[in-house]
Amino acid sequence: MRSIRRLAIVLLITTPTAIAAVDDTPDPATLKDKVTIAVGKKLIVQFEQKGDALGNPKVVEKAGDKPPTPSFDFRKMGDNLILSTKNPFPKDLKFRALARLKGRKDYFETSIEPVKSGIFGIELWQDPIEELILFDFKLADKK
Repeated sequence: MRSIRRLAIVLLITTPTAIAAVDDTPDPATLKDKVTIAVGKKLIVQFEQKGDALGNPKVVEKAGDKPPTPSFDFRKMGDNLILSTKNPFPKDLKFRALARLKGRKDYFETSIEPVKSGIFGIELWQDPIEELILFDFKLADKK
């Protein structure tokens, strides 16, 4: 009796979808309502809230309850860079970020996860980022 063996080869190709094309990266000079933070800095930011939109960010000396003031702390820890965000709002805090690498003038958009209401969010990079520009701040219902 003869046995027939068949060989199937499956080729999977994946393409990254989280990386924006160079032309899709916003120009930092044209962004409104942005916050710029360098490595080693901590900022407490007060916003004007209109519905779920947060605008006119203003860096303040200390956090307040009214209006709620989130804080952003961008630190180097070992070989990593960490952005910790404290969200004092009753809704999740969403925002976008542009990053600039050491020795470069151009920016690229990096992904940021929404920060859940009432807790700290942590973002981690191993790239030599010198500066972040945070923008497009808004509140979202908890999921």
